[in-house]
Amino acid sequence: MLKIEVFPASYGDSFLVTCMGKENTYLLIDMGFMSTYSNSIKEKLIEINNNGESLSLIIFTHVDDDHISGGIKFFSENGQSEKTNIIKVENVWYNSFRHLQFDKQKSGLLDNEIQKTEHKKNEFILEDITNKGRPKEQGYKTIDSIGVSKGSTLASLLYYYKYSDVWNSHFSSNAVTVERLHDNSNSCFRKIALNEDVKITILSPDTDKLQALDDLWREKLVSEGFRGKISSDKLMDDAFEVYFANIHGSNPRNRKLYNVSSDNDIMRTANEPFEPDSTTVNGSSIAFILEFEEKRVLFLADSHTDIIIGKLKEIAEKEKVEKVFFNAVKVSHHGSKHNTSIELLELIDTDKYIFSTNGRGKGFTHPDIETIFRIISVNRDRYKTLIFNYKPIHIIKIIDNEELKEKYNFSIEITNDLSEGTEGFIATVTL
Repeated sequence: MLKIEVFPASYGDSFLVTCMGKENTYLLIDMGFMSTYSNSIKEKLIEINNNGESLSLIIFTHVDDDHISGGIKFFSENGQSEKTNIIKVENVWYNSFRHLQFDKQKSGLLDNEIQKTEHKKNEFILEDITNKGRPKEQGYKTIDSIGVSKGSTLASLLYYYKYSDVWNSHFSSNAVTVERLHDNSNSCFRKIALNEDVKITILSPDTDKLQALDDLWREKLVSEGFRGKISSDKLMDDAFEVYFANIHGSNPRNRKLYNVSSDNDIMRTANEPFEPDSTTVNGSSIAFILEFEEKRVLFLADSHTDIIIGKLKEIAEKEKVEKVFFNAVKVSHHGSKHNTSIELLELIDTDKYIFSTNGRGKGFTHPDIETIFRIISVNRDRYKTLIFNYKPIHIIKIIDNEELKEKYNFSIEITNDLSEGTEGFIATVTL
């Protein structure tokens, strides 16, 4: 059995996957906010540890705060990698600045005296960015904190508590990318085996997506007056992480009100021109296929559609199928209309779509109705269940009627009956 527990992570992501085979394999995918960890995740990890088990892998899909800040609280409490307080972590995947394997040593020609002056100035710039701190969780009055002496970023805590040996170890301590998994002997992607039963295939990011993130960081440094060598030391990692935790994308977030009195209304909305996500941070997301025995789950993080479509087409060609089957799909970017296209959905065969969000972030309301209409209108012969870990009132008002559900062959599963913006219960999806 494969069990996915969807933590109530506000408008963020956090999933605990349990693969129950000869022995249990546990994967933690993102950790939401610090409140997510304190209110939900911590108790689960203590329970696993009390059973004499460990976490096989923690994946932090990208640097956005709604995916990693719970990890900051966790590692600050968990302690040294060899002497943990809560649970042993066997592997960590997370792309920090130093894992962007590109030309970070590029610099202008500066003589020694200028280098000394610029070095001090550069340190001040990085410290100023880091000291801005992490953003507050929207709608949360009390914010957990950690000891500043240990660091306030995920990267600094992984260094401080000596997790370097298990950090991106499947990638020789380099960046987690598609290219590092490619088997040059044929066209398919090599699978990372966590053990005999559990395998992972990376679909995103590729070098281009990570290069774009590296370039955006360089632009920020130049705008702040940074000169000389771009180092990959701890201070640079910290400034990089804090900066990207505080910036937000520029995709339009206008929410329309739709009349769904007829099929034409739904189909017209579903087929409106697709505007892809243009945010660089989301493009750096680690998206992957998790396989356990005969089961496959697609975890899309906040990934861009273009790279996922390309990889799924390769898999479909290799398997000689038109659509790639999954037992469940975690919908990209909390159901944003910019991350789920008709073209993507037409490559997927599944009956379970999982949405993780309370609907209330900064300047947006997820999921978008366009995403819902696209999902229910594609592959109408396939019965589908839409699984929400919070009650999305703005969506339910539109689609929760029996005639529509029968016509479009779908059902709605809400794992708690609470309103948007409130704490939810842990959703469990069993496959």
